[in-house]
Amino acid sequence: MPSVSAPGIILVSGASGFVATHLINNLLAKGYTVRGTVRSKSKGDALRELYMSPKFEYVVVPDIGEPGAWDQPGVLDDVHGIAHVASPIEFFGDESDPDAQAWLRPAVEGTLAVLRSAAKSPTVKRIVITGTTASVVDPRLLPVVNTKDDWNDFSVEELEKKGSAADSWTKYCASKVLSEKGAWKFYEDNRATLPYDLTYLLPSWVYGPLLTPAESPERLVLSMRLLFNHFAKPKTDDETLKSFSGAFSDARDIARAYIDAFSRDDLAGKRIVLASEKHPAIQDLYDAYWAIPEAKRPRWPFEVPRGKPGIAEEAKTKFPTFVTSEPELGWRFRTLCECLEDTLQSFVDTHLI
Repeated sequence: MPSVSAPGIILVSGASGFVATHLINNLLAKGYTVRGTVRSKSKGDALRELYMSPKFEYVVVPDIGEPGAWDQPGVLDDVHGIAHVASPIEFFGDESDPDAQAWLRPAVEGTLAVLRSAAKSPTVKRIVITGTTASVVDPRLLPVVNTKDDWNDFSVEELEKKGSAADSWTKYCASKVLSEKGAWKFYEDNRATLPYDLTYLLPSWVYGPLLTPAESPERLVLSMRLLFNHFAKPKTDDETLKSFSGAFSDARDIARAYIDAFSRDDLAGKRIVLASEKHPAIQDLYDAYWAIPEAKRPRWPFEVPRGKPGIAEEAKTKFPTFVTSEPELGWRFRTLCECLEDTLQSFVDTHLI
């Protein structure tokens, strides 16, 4: 299928979300027309005020998981590409339900609903979905090299065994694996007749500067909330400093990858790993902060700990690593220093600290 170039119309689901705001910013800068889905008119009006662009419009979809949500008038009309950034709630189903399918079904069906509705569109040419490296990495964090060809089947097996007794992370990971696998199966089974191509972007823990202020640290997305707490409420005992903080992705890099995924023919039908090659330890966060040149280092109202440089080096040899998609994309991802410089400064600028 052909790529989607500006000034084509891109539908961005969950337009008020953290990653989506960066994506819309980039799309508008590249000359695309953007239609965002939002849960309420007030959220849409706030975005219109943020972007101040005649090329941005929004449509209110209170619940993208509801049957027929994507078929409502004005949602997919004349759309050339779909950026499915929104996700239903992170953990699904009735906590007391022992049936694992009660956790898996909403995630799978929610993504399939997008693909099915778009299949009826005469204009949609490409769908790009935000997945996650949680679909790739075995949660036992084995010291292996993960590639875009790997799948976290362990979490699915655990959820099938334990049902609602499985921990929340297992439920989340399993839902993401099944959601993505279901999307690829639908795509392959119907490829001959579908009017669009499919691409999956796989970021890890997402950091980056805030474009819209959060009401409080507790209202930040999980990855940003954890990062905030590492600096605002630090724990500097040896075991914490050596512990796994997870690979990271900068929201601005995800937005750039979305532009590539829409505009480049060679990225159709691909899984794109957007995570850092290595998984930092908590100590690496403090090392990265203090490695920022002093003139650019974010000024917090209290001393950021230095931890114990070097303490995590042995522990990190047992962490998994990634083969990233940087060579395929043709550009490098932001370093941890670059990411933290702007992310932590945005916490200051938006008065979260």
